[in-house]
Amino acid sequence: MVKYKLIIEYYQKGNNNSQIATLCDCSRTVVWEVLNRFNKIETIFADIQRMSEEEWCGIKKVDILFSRIS
Repeated sequence: MVKYKLIIEYYQKGNNNSQIATLCDCSRTVVWEVLNRFNKIETIFADIQRMSEEEWCGIKKVDILFSRIS
């Protein structure tokens, strides 16, 4: 399972995508996708901290649906 909140946290601390991928045990592509989605919705980090992993999964599903409609 992708650790969305942890990826954002490491990003906020200044880690690069390769470092984040290593720390979170995922691919750089996954890190890139999560960070692009994070930047796209322009959500404040404090709001992210309050979100559950399930809510993040919901954002991903909505993003996929909109990309199919567009």
